[in-house]
Amino acid sequence: MSTETPSYNAISRPEATGGDLGRQRSQSESPDNLVDGTDHPDGGYEAWVTLFGCFCSFLGLFIPMTYIASYAQAQGMSLHTAYLMVTLMNVGSLLGRWLPGWLGDKLGRFNTQVAALSLCLVSILGIWKSAGDKLAVLTVFVLLFGLGSGSGISLVPVCIAQLCKTEDYGKYFTAIYSVGSFG
Repeated sequence: MSTETPSYNAISRPEATGGDLGRQRSQSESPDNLVDGTDHPDGGYEAWVTLFGCFCSFLGLFIPMTYIASYAQAQGMSLHTAYLMVTLMNVGSLLGRWLPGWLGDKLGRFNTQVAALSLCLVSILGIWKSAGDKLAVLTVFVLLFGLGSGSGISLVPVCIAQLCKTEDYGKYFTAIYSVGSFG
């Protein structure tokens, strides 16, 4: 076997392989690591709208997740029932991570994301606001809200990927989730 082949170098000199890979990557990577909009055909407008939308949706999604147990206790429900509401929300979210992905392939990813977030909005304003101390109504709310909010986990990365080239995905993903983390 020749001592100049990559497989021989990987086995006999692993440190050389790492250096070779690092050099290859640095030569092919562009020096600009920021999302500037010039790498998108439409000037990045859709990416900025998605960034703002993710910020707002994360803000709206995490408030009910944070306060549902406290709300249930404040309405006179037991500690066990209050924590059960969190569990039921996660059960709805489990289905909400799978179903919107499947629907997104058929109806469009952004369309499905808007529908899922609309379900969250309707469940908050229409059901949670009027739930009071009714256990059945609160249970319906946490299941529907979980169903709608699960799409934020499964569809947002796919929507981001739809906006950019594969080699720019990391920049877009990082920018959108960094801003969204303040939401």
